[in-house]
Amino acid sequence: MNSLWEVVMKKSCTLTLLIFSIVFLFLSISNAEAATEAEKTQLNNNLVKIESADYYRQLYEDQKDYNEKILNTIYWALGGLATAIATVVGLNVFSSQRTNKVGMEAIKQEILKNNEEATNQSISEMKERFDNLKEQIFNEIIKKIDEKNEIFQAKTEILQAMIKDLDAKFQAQYRVMELEVEEKENSLRKEMKHIKVDTFENTSLIHSIKGVPENQVFFLCQAIDQALEIERYPESLLNELINTLSNMQKITHFTSTRISSISKKIPDNYDHFKSRLDQVIKEIKVD
Repeated sequence: MNSLWEVVMKKSCTLTLLIFSIVFLFLSISNAEAATEAEKTQLNNNLVKIESADYYRQLYEDQKDYNEKILNTIYWALGGLATAIATVVGLNVFSSQRTNKVGMEAIKQEILKNNEEATNQSISEMKERFDNLKEQIFNEIIKKIDEKNEIFQAKTEILQAMIKDLDAKFQAQYRVMELEVEEKENSLRKEMKHIKVDTFENTSLIHSIKGVPENQVFFLCQAIDQALEIERYPESLLNELINTLSNMQKITHFTSTRISSISKKIPDNYDHFKSRLDQVIKEIKVD
């Protein structure tokens, strides 16, 4: 605001000085013309009165002086006008330079301010766009991660179901195989016991042939024990044991203990064999 007022005041002073110079020049020329008219009138009057050569010489001199005065007046007016114009031009140049300098500085500051505001606005907009883009990318990543997790979870559930199903099938198959193995083992053990029964029975026959009844009784007890474990009917073996003991006069304490153990294992449906065996044992002497 102060700069504008200063410019207006300078322009007003310059215009006033220019008007004053023009008026001064106009007044000077008017005075010169008035003086010229008066001198012309005086000369005309003198022309009537003077008709000699001196008059013309004087007229020439007067005209010469008159012309010099007019020229001096014009030169002086032109000099003043030139001075005024030079002053006005100088003031205008100085004022213009200063005004331009102030204006350029103001424009510079305005441009800097606008650039700073534009830069700050651009930075703010870029930051906002970057934040939005970052948030968008982050949301996209989270979305893709969630989708991958859902797919992974679904595949995991399917895989767990498959593993569970395979485990159930394996357990079932394993149980079947285990039962089969157990059944085969039981069958094998039972078969082995059948073989043992036959082996013990054959061994007892061998000792019967050899005439060693004590050993025959021992192996008959072993055969009966194995037969009772596999639920094999031991009627023939019990009859053989009772008949062998009936022909013996004495037995060892070990054999007596073994026979008592076998007697306790005889099932109730074989009570008549058990009674006969106990009766025979009572009649035999134990050493």
